[in-house]
Amino acid sequence: MKNKHFLFVFFAFFTALSTSVAAQNTGELFTGDKKDACEALLCLSSGQRPDECQPSLDRYFGIKKKKMSDTIEARHDFLKKCPASEDSQEMKALTSAIAHGAGRCDTDYLNATLRKQIRVYACRTTTINDKKMTQTVTYHEKKPAYGNCQQQTISVIDSKQPAYCVAYQDHAYTFEIGVKYVGDPYNGGHWE
Repeated sequence: MKNKHFLFVFFAFFTALSTSVAAQNTGELFTGDKKDACEALLCLSSGQRPDECQPSLDRYFGIKKKKMSDTIEARHDFLKKCPASEDSQEMKALTSAIAHGAGRCDTDYLNATLRKQIRVYACRTTTINDKKMTQTVTYHEKKPAYGNCQQQTISVIDSKQPAYCVAYQDHAYTFEIGVKYVGDPYNGGHWE
């Protein structure tokens, strides 16, 4: 079902793009930043990117400023060079979602930026089954009323995506953008 939706969305995107081109009535193909911006919009709308996307993606990700907020703004301005980026509210929202999320919602970025140190209670329990002794550790935010627990600091990766990632991956015009969280934050959980 999602593939049919994807095909419909890309058909709508190409229709919007061709309408913009026709509206300009220039009779020529896009070149330069206008071409790269339109290709970047299309390529960044999908997690499946053919090799033909690389030049426009290099151009897009090559836009870097000292502050992340300035980088996002500059990338957004670049994407708006594609005439289709302003054709509808959906395209405006897509352009904004890509500018805020592309490159910031992949596994490497999320695993690095969502890592934090927290104080927890590590509680050890010992069980004996078939003459084997097994020791397990469970983590709790508050001190349990029972058990052998000691407070310690552990490193965890937050399992909640930033709002800009949710907007990017859940946009009606994107396909297979998202990553998923695997495991338990207290026991090696991470984005993949």
